[in-house]
Amino acid sequence: MNTVLNIRTNKEVRDNARKVFSSLGISTSAAINIFLHQVIKDKGLPFIPTMDTKKIRERWDFQVKEALLGKKYHNAKSVLGDL
Repeated sequence: MNTVLNIRTNKEVRDNARKVFSSLGISTSAAINIFLHQVIKDKGLPFIPTMDTKKIRERWDFQVKEALLGKKYHNAKSVLGDL
């Protein structure tokens, strides 16, 4: 059963986020649902809140490398753990 979620945010934030979601071909509602599902999967925030730009850049570089080259596994158990 679907439900309605009301949130308060700044109009400028909403409008800028809506533009990004639109460029990705998804609605704001779909984006928020993706976020909520990821919170459930991770049992927490799907990112680490930080103002440390060096850590942000390191994480970004690692994720880009993994996305481009594929994730490396050392054994079958670690593969199954990601399924």
